[in-house]
Amino acid sequence: NTPLQSGQCVEILTAKDGTPSRDWLNPELKYLQTKSAKIKVRSYFSNLQLEKSLTVGKEFLNKEIQRTINEYIKTLSAKNKNENLVENIKDIKNISISIEDLAQKLNYAKVNDLAVASAREEISIRQIQNAINSILNNVLNINKNAGSKVETNITKNADNKFAENANINNTDH
Repeated sequence: NTPLQSGQCVEILTAKDGTPSRDWLNPELKYLQTKSAKIKVRSYFSNLQLEKSLTVGKEFLNKEIQRTINEYIKTLSAKNKNENLVENIKDIKNISISIEDLAQKLNYAKVNDLAVASAREEISIRQIQNAINSILNNVLNINKNAGSKVETNITKNADNKFAENANINNTDH
């Protein structure tokens, strides 16, 4: 922690997997002198935190989608025991709601924005559940009105994003 004088030689050790330490941001330790160095180290930790938030958020959303679908089916089964309902429940079990569908329903431009917002608890679980239930209600209404069976397949596209392909097969053939 000794300031360098003009003309002094130092040895700089580097590592391929080296990362900055949070201690470098402590002004009392005086590791970083320039504003740009401090900005770069702060940016590194900010990006690291963003990546963790994305991962945690996407995992949470996928679990919440499945949990809410199961709860929806359980509630629907308890309320009614008729033949049409049984067919609707079979349809619901075959439906996969993607995070993209949820982001669109909640008015998020990007999936990553929704994932980060959920990880940072900027959006409530109740809002997420209501959006999922609304999507499920729309599917049930489509089935009732069109008399069709909705099957969804989740496919991975080249960008590793999930896209939903809905195939509507009329049962009237």
